[in-house]
Amino acid sequence: MKITAKEVTEGATSSEEAEHLSEGEESLSNVDADPSELMKKEKPAPTLRFGPSLMSAALIKSYVERGYFSAGVRRPPQGEETPDPQDGECVVFRDFFVAGLRFPLDPKVPEILARFKVKIHQLT
Repeated sequence: MKITAKEVTEGATSSEEAEHLSEGEESLSNVDADPSELMKKEKPAPTLRFGPSLMSAALIKSYVERGYFSAGVRRPPQGEETPDPQDGECVVFRDFFVAGLRFPLDPKVPEILARFKVKIHQLT
């Protein structure tokens, strides 16, 4: 069982009791810090780059065979490094299918997403 510094100082009736309850832990009851001192001053430069998609026509074919969606209604990315869906298309990540996503979606799903101005790929 771990006791926090706040619990020790609030519940203790004497300094000996507080010392005994903390069992060698340093008391934090007198710490005074400005939250801005704990935050970084500068925002670090982004380091993440996704690179080209690994989705291929062969992988899409295997997903059709597994029943994730029907044939002819999906396409792999066409060389774009940043997803660039055409009108009526959406970006869907491969792991969504592993988690149980199947098409066609219930017609209410796009309506709900549109109401909140959310795209399906933002549901991660």
